[in-house]
Amino acid sequence: MLEYECPRCHKRAIPFWPKPAASIRCLACGTEVTTTFWSVLWCTLPFCVVFVLAWYFIESTPILWTVIMALIGCSIWVNNKFVVWIEK
Repeated sequence: MLEYECPRCHKRAIPFWPKPAASIRCLACGTEVTTTFWSVLWCTLPFCVVFVLAWYFIESTPILWTVIMALIGCSIWVNNKFVVWIEK
């Protein structure tokens, strides 16, 4: 499942799951690519704020855990969709 485009060769040769990894090599050209800490942080921070608010305001345990799972899923999707790979 090759999902991401390499910033150097522009081929979809970076696997889906290692993001946000420290670094990984493009399978097509061998370039080492990485994500920045700040881009991952800015995509994750809003979900952390909503998590804290949900923990404080939602008293029903099943609803709270449903919200937490939804936040985790949304956070993973946003990170995979909007955090870009850069050449190392």
